[in-house]
Amino acid sequence: MADEGKETAYQEGNLQLGRVHDLQIKLNNLNLDLVGFNDEFERYNYLIKFDCLNTLFSEISSSCDPNEKKKASKFIKGINNFLKTNSPYREKKVNDGWGVLRQQTVLYRKDFDLLRGVLFEYELWIKSLLHKYFRRNIEGEGRPKEF
Repeated sequence: MADEGKETAYQEGNLQLGRVHDLQIKLNNLNLDLVGFNDEFERYNYLIKFDCLNTLFSEISSSCDPNEKKKASKFIKGINNFLKTNSPYREKKVNDGWGVLRQQTVLYRKDFDLLRGVLFEYELWIKSLLHKYFRRNIEGEGRPKEF
C-alpha cells in the first residue's frame, strides 16, 4: 500500500484530543483536593493544576487569536505574581505549648480562596476556548487536510 505509514492531520488531531482528555481528567481529580500535597510530584495540587491549565492552553494556542493569547499571558503572569507574594501555604513560627518555637506550614485560607477562584476562572476560560476550537474541528470546519 502506497500510503502505509503516512501520517495525517486527522491522526494528529486524535492524539491531541487524547492529550486534552487526559489533562481534563487530571484537572478534575486535582479539583477534589487542591490544598493536598502530591508526593509523586512533591508539589501542592494547586500548583499542579496551574501547570495542567497552562499545558491545556498550549494544546490550543496555535488556534487562538492574539487577544486570547494576551489574555492567557495575563492569567499566567497574575497567578505567578500572586503565588510569589501570597502563597496559600507559608511557614510560621508557632509555640508548641512547652515554650518552644518551631516552624510549621500553615494554610492561609483567604489567600487559598482567592487563588482557587482565579484558577477556576482560568479553567472556565480555557474550556470555553476548547469548546470553541475543537467543536469547529469536530464539525468539519477548518479541519486540516492530509499532508
